[in-house]
Amino acid sequence: MTKLSTIQSAVQAKPFYQQPRIMFAIWLLLSILYLAYRYITDQFWLFETLYGLLLLSYPFWLPSLFKAPKPLLINDPKNYVRFDAEQMLIGEANIEIKKVQKVALDVVEQQVYFSLPFNSNKLPSFVFALEQLEDFKAHLVKGLGKIEYV
Repeated sequence: MTKLSTIQSAVQAKPFYQQPRIMFAIWLLLSILYLAYRYITDQFWLFETLYGLLLLSYPFWLPSLFKAPKPLLINDPKNYVRFDAEQMLIGEANIEIKKVQKVALDVVEQQVYFSLPFNSNKLPSFVFALEQLEDFKAHLVKGLGKIEYV
């Protein structure tokens, strides 16, 4: 018989600050306490009260401004990255093949992150499944010739 403390949990709980319902409940409770304080102390002026509620909400929405967007998940990277004469087409964006210096393929868990770090920042980066990595590398060599991976 195994001890319960040694069994790994399949579900890991998120910290409270990553759960929107809990954060909203905390904000609501703090707002009610703030409004009660302003009412009890006869300082219930509209402008200052609204400004105080706005200041009270900063810690809840400010971190979301600094989150990086999630990368685009592609099911078929060979169809997403195409080669046409002198151009490399990545989705709707394109770049001249001779300008492609290095290709970044970073493996994280079961996904591969693709980007062209030494070229324009306007070129899209994306993520695809690890199982497609070798086929995609062969596709890149076929279209770009000899390339350097970062």
